[in-house]
Amino acid sequence: MAVLAVQTITSAGLGAAYSAATGGGDTITDQAAVGTGGLFLHVKNAAASAITVTIADPGATPMGSPGNPAGVSVPAAGDRMIAVSVAAWNPTTAAVAITYSSATSVTVAAIRR
Repeated sequence: MAVLAVQTITSAGLGAAYSAATGGGDTITDQAAVGTGGLFLHVKNAAASAITVTIADPGATPMGSPGNPAGVSVPAAGDRMIAVSVAAWNPTTAAVAITYSSATSVTVAAIRR
């Protein structure tokens, strides 16, 4: 897992830097950025097939079962901007965990406003 650096959009704009997605997943460890509620992932998929990006749900049901994260489909040769909820922060690991069904030809940037 690689740690994604959070980039900030300013009034002057942002030329975002993208990192290759990691096969084992990536994390965001900037709690202040997650806590603002204005954080999102920009995922670019240059592969010939769609992929699924999942942001882990560290919560639990009232009966203690693990949270149920929803995946976001990123089309082949397409991209998606995915909101990162404040609730995605896991206090035990001090991170937001992100996984990809495939990381081949996928780049990602963590961006906040």
